[in-house]
Amino acid sequence: MEMRIVPDEAIHHIQLSGEVVEPECRDLPKEASTLMAQTVSPILLDFTDVTYINSAGLGACVATFKRAREHDQEMALCCLSEDVLKIFKLTRLTAILQVFPTLEEAKAYLLSG
Repeated sequence: MEMRIVPDEAIHHIQLSGEVVEPECRDLPKEASTLMAQTVSPILLDFTDVTYINSAGLGACVATFKRAREHDQEMALCCLSEDVLKIFKLTRLTAILQVFPTLEEAKAYLLSG
C-alpha cells in the first residue's frame, strides 16, 4: 500500500493505492492522527487506486475513524472499486462509515458539516 497526502486547504485528503494490507496499513491511523493534530479538518480516504483490502486494512480504516471521532472530526471514504466496496458491505462497515462513489460527493459531504 502506498499513501499520499493530497494538498487541500479544507480537508485532509489521504490517497491510498495498491493493496491495503499489513504491515503498511498500520501507518494509516498514525498518519491521520498526525494530520488531525496539525489542523482541525475532516479526513477523506480516497480509494481510487486501491486494488484489494483485507481484514487488517479494514481494521486500519476503523482505527482511523475512531481517531477522527476522538478529535471531533468527520471522515469519509470515496472511489471504492466494486470488489473493495463489496468487502465493506459484507462486513457491514458501510453502516458506520460514510462511503461515496465519487471524490466530489465525499468532499461535498465533508464540507457541509
